Amino acid sequence: QETSENMSMFMSRVKMAASRCKFGGSYDRMVRDRFICGLKSEKLRAHLIDNTNINTSADALKKAIERENSETAAHGMNVNLVKQGHKFVKKGNSSSDQGKFKSQKFSSNPDKTCSKCTLKGHTSDNCYTKCKYCFK
Repeated sequence: QETSENMSMFMSRVKMAASRCKFGGSYDRMVRDRFICGLKSEKLRAHLIDNTNINTSADALKKAIERENSETAAHGMNVNLVKQGHKFVKKGNSSSDQGKFKSQKFSSNPDKTCSKCTLKGHTSDNCYTKCKYCFK
């Protein structure tokens, strides 16, 4: 599979190459095997080889696209988490600190949203949360 080639394009190219061969009744099995072995993603290739429900080249293509889409979605989630940068947690864990959260200063504008904890009613200056990593 070429780097710029999606799954469907790769399958088409494999089928076109296989059509010139005389596979007879083994055509679909050979296309399926060549498709799986030629994938650029080693993780995807291993997943498809381990999957015993892939009997045809169409099954292989369908599963490959599904897996690639789920990996892309999962990667997008990880990127969003990394972009947020700070991970905020509430200050203090003792029972004496619990009263602080109830008496947190709220601004006169209930529509203001805190940039640390994302709750409405106060600003980050009055928030009792801190970054898990830099403690600010």
